[in-house]
Amino acid sequence: MEQHQDFEAHVQRALTDLERRLTAAQRRERQLIALFAAACVMVIASWNPLTGQEQKTVEERVADLEKRTGGFVIEGGATRITAPLEIRDQSGKLIALFTSQNGRGIAAIGHADEGFVSLGSSGDGNGFVRTFDTRRKGNASMGSRAGEPGSGFFIADTAGGIAAEMAIDGTGRPQLNIGGPEEGGVSARVDDTGDGAMTVRYAAGSVGVLAGKTGAFRMGLYANAEGGKGGVSVHGGPLGGSIRVHDPQGAAVGGLISGEEGGALLLKARGGGENVIDIGVEGQGGVVRVYSVGGGPARVALEADDKTGGVTTYSSEGKVAGTMTSRPGGSGYFQLLYNGITMVDAGMNEDGVGVVRAGPSSQKTVGVLSIPYRLVGRK
Repeated sequence: MEQHQDFEAHVQRALTDLERRLTAAQRRERQLIALFAAACVMVIASWNPLTGQEQKTVEERVADLEKRTGGFVIEGGATRITAPLEIRDQSGKLIALFTSQNGRGIAAIGHADEGFVSLGSSGDGNGFVRTFDTRRKGNASMGSRAGEPGSGFFIADTAGGIAAEMAIDGTGRPQLNIGGPEEGGVSARVDDTGDGAMTVRYAAGSVGVLAGKTGAFRMGLYANAEGGKGGVSVHGGPLGGSIRVHDPQGAAVGGLISGEEGGALLLKARGGGENVIDIGVEGQGGVVRVYSVGGGPARVALEADDKTGGVTTYSSEGKVAGTMTSRPGGSGYFQLLYNGITMVDAGMNEDGVGVVRAGPSSQKTVGVLSIPYRLVGRK
């Protein structure tokens, strides 16, 4: 076996050298001279020094060589060999194979019992390169996957499934996936509108973090609780940025947003709905309003501006029920109302002494009692 392999190696080297000489000399009868040179080489090698026995005739060796290789054709300065073609090392181990499948060329490089690389064209006509580990299992490929649109670079896991890919899908959109869709991993892609998005998944496959824009989600950052619902969202808008907190059902229950006059903090009950606490900026000061869980008008308000501040309570119908405010002159004012009419008020009069009045007061002028039941202090 080794003698035949050594012989084939000698023949190959002789043919290669012959081709260089034929090309340099530009001789016309390339094929005849190449076969003659190969025959000469085989005559020289026809005696085996190890056995001392004479081998086959030149004609027989040329016929055998043509049969094994499919025939040499030297034409136009190029040597053509008909596939399949095997290349072996000095020990006889196969290290490369050139063949065809369904009319498409395929080459494999590597030992038969170790890892190897194959390249060629797939059934859809696209080229591919694949690498295999020592177990003969595919661990990476580049090109088109059989039966699937698009192309890219793919890395396989120990079970042979796709563990990571950087590819162009069938619509021409780029994507990067690490891990399967039903397990933990990272995905990044560009949708058909040109917007990008990246997701990070929990071990069970649900989305933990989404950054970008996809589907009903506008451009932003979304962090979800395990299971895919609840969490925090951060995104921008026409008036600036906003941060929203969501309950396990996905409803927004709190938010910090920017508005035309400044920032605002909104708190809602479980399940969302109307605001329960609203903290924001209006005019020249801050405002805090508290509502019932079922919505409706504010029940309590804390307000301030550049001159005064105060607390106002409201009835269930939204009418003022009581106030306690500061006045520009530095004094305080207290007021209790019923159905919009002042029943009790207290403050300081123009003489600088305290006054408490009980009514009802006139409906026309709040704070001036129609029945003068009052307590007036003295200096």
